[in-house]
Amino acid sequence: MVTLANRVKVETTTTSTGTITLGVAVEGYQTFASGGVPNGASVRYVIEDGTNWEIGTGTYTATGTTLTRTVIESSASGAKINLSGTATVFIGIGDADIQQPPSEGPFVDGDKTKLTGITALATPTNTANVGTALTGFPTGVDAIGTDLIPVFDASAGTWEKQTITNAALQGVKGQKGEKGQKGEVGAASTVAGDKGQKGEVGAASTVAGDKGQKGEVGAASTQAGDKGQKGEIGAASTEAGDKGQKGEVGADSVVKGQKGEVGAASTVKGQKGEVGAASTQAGQKGEPGASGTPATTYNTVGSYVFAARLSGRLAAGGTVSGSSLWTICMHGQNTTSLGANTYLAPPNFAAGAVLSGTWRQQFSSVVGNSDTTARGGLFVRIS
Repeated sequence: MVTLANRVKVETTTTSTGTITLGVAVEGYQTFASGGVPNGASVRYVIEDGTNWEIGTGTYTATGTTLTRTVIESSASGAKINLSGTATVFIGIGDADIQQPPSEGPFVDGDKTKLTGITALATPTNTANVGTALTGFPTGVDAIGTDLIPVFDASAGTWEKQTITNAALQGVKGQKGEKGQKGEVGAASTVAGDKGQKGEVGAASTVAGDKGQKGEVGAASTQAGDKGQKGEIGAASTEAGDKGQKGEVGADSVVKGQKGEVGAASTVKGQKGEVGAASTQAGQKGEPGASGTPATTYNTVGSYVFAARLSGRLAAGGTVSGSSLWTICMHGQNTTSLGANTYLAPPNFAAGAVLSGTWRQQFSSVVGNSDTTARGGLFVRIS
């Protein structure tokens, strides 16, 4: 038979189809323990998990608050449902737990079949039925004193069981039998029997008998008994006792402790120092070269000339062959005088003029009518 409890409904975080671990009570309900379900009790449980449900019988364990699952019906075709971890569990009752009312006919299951066919006369006070039941028992011939029989205790008004020995009935006492004949009394003697001779009583003494001599009590001592002899104290020493021999000092060690090994040479270079910041100052200027001696003869080493190159501009300090230079011929626009506001027309090139050797340009300048014409300037012959 299952155990029932009022308003027991709890949450569970159990997943899968195994034993349920019971959680806290749903609001407005109580836990199995607070509902009075004893440890080890069998209960009819109902599980609700969303649209899934399961009805079954389980055994409650107070330690760990768990509930086993034996399914009776479920939304999974009679199998255990797979719990999601957000289900609720409560105690209910099934149709097997409800007694069928008499209007539905005789009981047909379990021990209730024992009531089938009982008549209206089947009452404990119906003597006919009770007598029939008693006479229907088999007759025994081996009763012993420890066998049990029903006994109605009239003073207590209750039925109880007694052993045959305890409940044995005592009949009325029989009539007391007559006393047997009294034996004859012997003839009375007129003479008392002789008493034995009594010892004589000694003469009363007026003096108490002497007491035995009492040992003398020793004189009370006014001094305590002598103590046992004390051992003599040795003469006081004026010198300190000899010290124990001092352990020898170990010989000086001439062996130095082992020197730690030198670490292996590192194959990693030390970090390279940072590159110094770029200098914002120019390096020291070199000393001026020795003064040259200018040539005064045309087209010789050291002589100067204004010339131009048709092959493009040359930077100052550049060197060229004299055969690639053309000498410049300049003439004035105003041939009468070179007064104010007079300017020189662009220079003309002296056709056929050829220079020898190697020349260095002293400064660069554009000569001609446009930037696309010849480039030239002042050149000095260096070889």
